[in-house]
Amino acid sequence: MPDIRHIPFDGKTVELRLEQRRQYLLASVYGPENSLASSIAYWTVLAEECERRREKRLLVIDHLEGPAMQALEMEQLVGYFAESILTRVRIAFVEPVAVHLPQMEHGQILAQELGYEARVFGGQHDAEHWLVYGGETDGSA
Repeated sequence: MPDIRHIPFDGKTVELRLEQRRQYLLASVYGPENSLASSIAYWTVLAEECERRREKRLLVIDHLEGPAMQALEMEQLVGYFAESILTRVRIAFVEPVAVHLPQMEHGQILAQELGYEARVFGGQHDAEHWLVYGGETDGSA
């Protein structure tokens, strides 16, 4: 049964559903917008949960509405958590909206330059494979 959290930001709410899987923590995020404020809100909770659970692997599935964050916002988000536990957690991020993938891949590059072990994927299967087994997958973004 998922642990469901309602996280406030800018007068709105993001819903975060957490499920402990055998080899990783699964987080599905839902909300009215994909913004810097909403992202800081839910990533803060994810960092706290990874620390509390001593989790080394995290799979995040983005179900947020609206367009992807702009490059400057992505840079601010990645920099915001650069000194956090998230740089010590293997993170697979699933962006199911194909037109958002190039922007999210930009975030992946920024994150990797700051020491994160993070990858962006278009689907959950490839994300899980990389997260658990490492290496490359055929269908990754």
